[in-house]
Amino acid sequence: MIDINVRFGLTASAHTRLRLAFLMLLLGLASAPVHAAWPAYQCVNPKEGKGSMSPAFGKALDAVGRENAPDAVAAALGNLKPLVHSPLEQGLYDAERGRLQSISGDDAAAIATLSLLLGNPYLSRAQTDRLRVMLAALLLDRQDAAAAIELLNPMSEEACAPLPALARQLLAQAYVSVRQPRLALAQLDALRADSIWDTPQDRDWPGALIQLRCRLDGASACVRQVAELAQEGGLSNAVIAVANQALAHVADDPVAAGALTAARASGLIDAATHVVPRAPVPELTPVKRVMPRYPKEAQRLGISGYVRLKLVLDRDGRVTDARVVDASPKNMFEAASLSAARSARFAPGMKSDNTERTGYFTVRFVIAN
Repeated sequence: MIDINVRFGLTASAHTRLRLAFLMLLLGLASAPVHAAWPAYQCVNPKEGKGSMSPAFGKALDAVGRENAPDAVAAALGNLKPLVHSPLEQGLYDAERGRLQSISGDDAAAIATLSLLLGNPYLSRAQTDRLRVMLAALLLDRQDAAAAIELLNPMSEEACAPLPALARQLLAQAYVSVRQPRLALAQLDALRADSIWDTPQDRDWPGALIQLRCRLDGASACVRQVAELAQEGGLSNAVIAVANQALAHVADDPVAAGALTAARASGLIDAATHVVPRAPVPELTPVKRVMPRYPKEAQRLGISGYVRLKLVLDRDGRVTDARVVDASPKNMFEAASLSAARSARFAPGMKSDNTERTGYFTVRFVIAN
């Protein structure tokens, strides 16, 4: 069986456009919504897993996916086209054709191509999820926030799988665009709970979180948000600049006095009311892993998911404290994850200054096919 992996990576310039658009929208520039009729969202597509794909097609598809320059993608697609002999292969070919249209700057053609693909019953739900994310990015580039929300909201509401970080960022941007900042803030709060700091492009969204929190929840909440992010560490220079600007606005506000005092006492901001940069909290790798017990109800229903934990370790690598920072689905795997983590053993936890070590650990639950 050939592993099918459709690549819908956004270019660096696309990430830059998204960040610039986010800042513009926070300044109050709204889009005019244009609604589109998208196929109904399903956790399992009607003919998922029933399509056929030849080894030759799979090899040629991988060759297309390795290319990013428009001319190179076009040449690889030319080699792929004669190998299309099934509806699944046609869908995968069209997905790459839509990617070529996008990286060539023909967003309108890309949107048309990828929109039709959402109705292909042979594609997997994961593949159509990636299509939805790419389409939403293209639509937001064209100031069509309402259509982007219609595309991404079902992914969030149905919770068939954890919502990708980029999908949350796009949803937040779209909600700001249609003047629903509280919903945007909810998406960014969820991003922070996921503690996603995987790439440099992901590290600027906390600036939008700070701006929305300060705008919606007042001076004290503004300072607490900055302090919480500073404690997590790994903030980019751009986010630190946004945080320092926010702190400057509330520095003399008596409502923020208590939060500012607490942040200074914790070493998160300095006497000049500036953020003190910190390294990010690391991911922990166990030296003795304990497999969690799969909850019977989740196993019966065929539910997969994950739980992200924040752990504190003692000098011997034992867990002294564990708390859930995110889980999908909620109220399903948390107890099993906490039990497994507390029984696991990690690398020795004490640093050179004899303080306990803190880090993140993700427990995943996957139903075997």
